Amino acid sequence: MNKKLVVVFTFFVPILVLFVIILVLVFRYSKQANLVANFSDTNQIALAEITSIVSTTQLQPEKKQMTIVEMEDALKELNDKRLSIESFGAVIYDPIIFDLAKIRYGVEVLKNPNKQIKGIQCFTASEIQDKLTSLSVDLDYYNFIPALKKRLSFMRRDLLWYKHQLENLIEKRGVAAPAGVKENLAALDVVYSKIQGIKEDNELLTINVDNLKDLVAKINISRPALEYAVKWARVLKSADESIVDYKKRLVTLKTTVDDLAVKNFDVSPQYNLFQTGVSKLVDARDASDLLYKNGKAEDALNKIDADFFKRKEIVNSHGNVISYMNNLGEFDSHYQSNLSVIRSEIKRLNNLNAETAGLQSMHDQMINYGSFVNLKIGARLNSDIAPTQEDDKSLLNGMVSFEESYRNAFSIVMSYQPKVWVAYPSENFPLLNISNVFVDFFNYKPGIQ
Repeated sequence: MNKKLVVVFTFFVPILVLFVIILVLVFRYSKQANLVANFSDTNQIALAEITSIVSTTQLQPEKKQMTIVEMEDALKELNDKRLSIESFGAVIYDPIIFDLAKIRYGVEVLKNPNKQIKGIQCFTASEIQDKLTSLSVDLDYYNFIPALKKRLSFMRRDLLWYKHQLENLIEKRGVAAPAGVKENLAALDVVYSKIQGIKEDNELLTINVDNLKDLVAKINISRPALEYAVKWARVLKSADESIVDYKKRLVTLKTTVDDLAVKNFDVSPQYNLFQTGVSKLVDARDASDLLYKNGKAEDALNKIDADFFKRKEIVNSHGNVISYMNNLGEFDSHYQSNLSVIRSEIKRLNNLNAETAGLQSMHDQMINYGSFVNLKIGARLNSDIAPTQEDDKSLLNGMVSFEESYRNAFSIVMSYQPKVWVAYPSENFPLLNISNVFVDFFNYKPGIQ
């Protein structure tokens, strides 16, 4: 009997053990199949699309076995990348999150096999290495939205700069913005806000990229008009400030004219010329402003330069006769200063091989008349004898002639001077650019149906 039992155990026990092993393997296989089956159809499709893109675009490097430390470093890098992507509001597909968890579990098991949980399969070292490589590519794809939003922050910064410049350099100075600019800026801001709120790549398809490109193009086309508007606002402000000063000086000089009349100096003709000159400057300012408002910005700038700024000194010279006749002691410093201006200009033009004969002639006249006036003033101030009416008239005529020669010289100088508005900066509104990342997305829509 005992021999029969020994034979039975010897024959059937190995068969029973083999049967148990087969049952365990079947159980593990079914668990793995259930995990895979739990992926949603949508996520599997998306993952398949990403995998197909990667397989067609990535070259397979020569495989080199990673150490556990290298795996941990690579996994940390992937997790940091994932957190960065999610911080921008992007939604990462579940299969990628699941694989990251399995990699983390697999690395822990490689470090300590006792950590393996019974019944849960983990990646092998080779599988972990392959997954780290493929997931790095997958997450680079998801980096599209964070990259887009990062670039969008620069694009929006330029937009805010446009608004700031428009308000502070143009509108606050009483100048209207070029037609359509504010509307286009507002529309572009709406598009940027919509992009900023995107969390999933599919939402990008709701953006009309052609409309975005059109808005940016329109704003860029308006840049010259905006630059002209800045220059015009600055020029107009300067002109208006000058007009305020001229109106104040008219009042002051009228009092001086009356005082000189008591001393038998009739400078009313010079006052009338000064008053007429100021009126012409105001007319030039208004005519230039009308040109600008009619959309002729460059014509407006050229007119106000020629008829206002380059005639100011000529108008001033009529008032100067009145001022220096009232205070003879200040004439010589005025005389020397004006001579210095003309001499410097003659020297500059000679260095440019420009014609200076006419300017030199006016310079010589200034010396003749200025010296004559200084002699008359010296004789008047150093004599106890009261000047005659003829002396007064001669002094006044000499001063008028000096100012006339200076006006003629200054007119020649102004013909060589650049336009006042040309020297103003022209980079107040930088060129707007659409992110290449954004444009590329619409040429290549990875994972989007």
